Amino acid sequence: MNADNVEQVIDIIELCCQVIDTVIRNASREYRCRYTKTTPDDALSELNDRFKEHGIGYQYENGSIIRVDCTVMHTEVTKPTLQLLNNNKFQGANEEYLKAHDHYRHGRNRECLTFCGRAFESTMKTICKEKSWQFDETKDAAQKLIDICIEKMTLPSFFSSVLIGAATIRNKLGGHGQGQTRQPVDDEIARYCLNLTGANIIFLVEKSSIK
Repeated sequence: MNADNVEQVIDIIELCCQVIDTVIRNASREYRCRYTKTTPDDALSELNDRFKEHGIGYQYENGSIIRVDCTVMHTEVTKPTLQLLNNNKFQGANEEYLKAHDHYRHGRNRECLTFCGRAFESTMKTICKEKSWQFDETKDAAQKLIDICIEKMTLPSFFSSVLIGAATIRNKLGGHGQGQTRQPVDDEIARYCLNLTGANIIFLVEKSSIK
């Protein structure tokens, strides 16, 4: 309660949640009955409710504390994205999307863009593998993967410019050298890229019908 470093406090809460979510959840029934008063799900749900009740812009989701700047976007985009990626088939994309949120939470906005791009590309590579769509895993980047998905999913060609948005932001501001003039990446850009990436992932995973 008296700590000056808020991020340290959030990190400690995150660690406690991870213990509840793994160690306690996997403990024997006898241990849980003897030492705990509630279930892991109820405990984590109560934490999130308390965060929301006191206007603290964080939630515990899928093993990480993530920032919540807009409850509507969190409910409609972030949470569904994490639920879809919480699948062994999308393990790489899930890890990268959570990393993007972690970088955003700690103000590392350029790194946030980089991991948004990685998560999106990993999602498309997973879809291509699961659907047996031919692609070059070492060479094909976002645009080529988008073209494959558009063709195989029989989407209108204009979806190319829609889906490439987050990758373009990553390339211009996060993925390549910025040159002589410094290119700032503020919270609004990082948050927009996170939400856009999530929306694109939801769209492609749902269109692919991968379970």
